[in-house]
Amino acid sequence: MAGMSHRHGASSVIVLATSVALALSALGATDVTVADARDDALESGSIERGAGLFVASCATCHGSGGEGTRIAPAIVDAGAASADFQLRTGRMPLAQPPGQQSLRKPPAFEEQSIRDLVAFVASLGDGPPIPDVAVDASLPRGFDLFVADCAACHGATGAGGAVGGGALAPGLEQASPRIVAEAMIVGPGQMPS
Repeated sequence: MAGMSHRHGASSVIVLATSVALALSALGATDVTVADARDDALESGSIERGAGLFVASCATCHGSGGEGTRIAPAIVDAGAASADFQLRTGRMPLAQPPGQQSLRKPPAFEEQSIRDLVAFVASLGDGPPIPDVAVDASLPRGFDLFVADCAACHGATGAGGAVGGGALAPGLEQASPRIVAEAMIVGPGQMPS
């Protein structure tokens, strides 16, 4: 995906995100969703509640104001997209010692807490917002973009694979369009943004 942002532009992020999810579904990935279900009974994220959760769960590694420590990087300008991606995919909080690749696991926080933490992290700086992904993409165009920019690491079927240096590109069978778009924007781990 290294060349995607230069060759295809920002609008392709949305086309590719939705097309990847639809293509994986067509290939038999049963956990793919084509939209993130949002419970309307939940509140928008609260910066104040998020600050409390951050101090209790994240500040030991990232510092009380997101400035980073010797253990973990600064997240002042990480933005809502990065925080949402890391928390929803269970990559944060990190279960492994620092320096290890964060892997997908069940989220450590329930939905309202994720929203609150995302609101707090977003308030720390000028990072990218959560993308608004509409599912009206072209499956053939998405497949072409995926093969050209993503398949070398994630595999032709999206099953994942080794990228070198001991790092793995995860399988995409659980990735919603929003998660794919967030990953494309923030470039987690070895992945370029």
